[in-house]
Amino acid sequence: MPLWLGTRGRDRLTHSGLYRLLNRRAADAGYGNPDDPESRSIVHPHQFRHTFADDILSAGVSEGDVMQVAGWKDPSMLRRYAADMATTLAVSAVRRTGDRY
Repeated sequence: MPLWLGTRGRDRLTHSGLYRLLNRRAADAGYGNPDDPESRSIVHPHQFRHTFADDILSAGVSEGDVMQVAGWKDPSMLRRYAADMATTLAVSAVRRTGDRY
């Protein structure tokens, strides 16, 4: 089942089409140039898994729920994808305890 369907009589969006679309949008936002092989693959769809994990953990969603929604069976996947945000979450948790120390 395709994730994105084509419009105006076009076929479904393919894997390579997704990469091209993402890189064009990244170039529009100032990240690389889709026509330059050196900077073309700056953004990858898989990077959004990290952002997804960071965002919903920051919103207070439980780790178990994040794993369920993401389809991860092993907690090591959660730690892998949420590693970027781990320090920020830890500091926020300590700050919530108040000015004790």
